[in-house]
Amino acid sequence: MKQEYTDRQDAPATLADLARETMERDPEEYREAPVILAAADGKIMELGKRVPEGARIRFITTADPTGRMALIRTTIFSMLKALYAQAGRSHVRSVTVDFQIQDAWFVRPEGSFAVSDTLLQGMDRRMREYAVNRYPIHRQRMLTQEAIREFSRNHMTSKARLFRYRLSGTVHVYSLGNFIDYFYGHMAPDAGYVRDYRLIPWEDGFFLQIPAAGQDREPVFDPARHRREFLTLKESHLWAQKLDCSGRRNWTARMWRI
Repeated sequence: MKQEYTDRQDAPATLADLARETMERDPEEYREAPVILAAADGKIMELGKRVPEGARIRFITTADPTGRMALIRTTIFSMLKALYAQAGRSHVRSVTVDFQIQDAWFVRPEGSFAVSDTLLQGMDRRMREYAVNRYPIHRQRMLTQEAIREFSRNHMTSKARLFRYRLSGTVHVYSLGNFIDYFYGHMAPDAGYVRDYRLIPWEDGFFLQIPAAGQDREPVFDPARHRREFLTLKESHLWAQKLDCSGRRNWTARMWRI
C-alpha cells in the first residue's frame, strides 16, 4: 500500500481509526487485502497504537509480506484458542506448530483427546465466532515469572521452558479473550482478520492452511500429494525433540520465526 498520510487537526486517535477511515473510502481496493499494520516514519506499528504526532503514516495490507506474517500469527493464535477451548484446557498436554508445506502449517496437539473431524469442526465454529465478533487482541507486559506460572498452569510447558532462559524480568504477551500466548512479531488488532483458512486432518495432527490474499478459492491443500516431504520434515522434527539441547534450540528458533 503506497498511499501515505501525515497528521492533521481532526486526526483519529488510533492507527486503527485511521485505517478504518481509509478502507471505508475505498472498500473495493481493500476487500481482498485489508490494512493490518502501519508504518510511522518507517517504523512498523500495530493498529492499536495511537497515531504518532507529526509522523508520516504508510499502511500495510495482508498482501504485503510483513502484513501476511502478521495475519499468519493472528490465525495461529485464533486456532490455538479454539483448540484449547474445544478440547478442554485441562486435556491439552502440548500443541506444536511443527513445520510448513506450501501455505499450510502442520499442527500436532497431544493430550487426552482425539484429533477428529468433530474436534476440527468445533474449532472452526469457534474461530468463525471470534472473527464475526471481532474479538480484540491485546498486547500486554507481564513479569517473566508470572508468565512462566501462567503458561505452566495452562499446560503450555514448552513456552514456560523458553522463558526460563530469558534474561529480562518482563515479557510481552498477547491475549485473545481469556487466552494468552507469546509471539515474536506484530499481530492484527482483532480476530476479524481471520477469514480465510482451512483445517485439514492428517495423521496425528492437522494442517492449518492460510491462503494468500485474494487466493481463498485456490485448491484445498492435499497432504497426500506431499507425503514424502511431510515424512521427512516430521522425522527431522521428532529427532530434534529427542535431543534435549538441540530440540530446545529448534523450538526456540521456530518460536522466534513465528
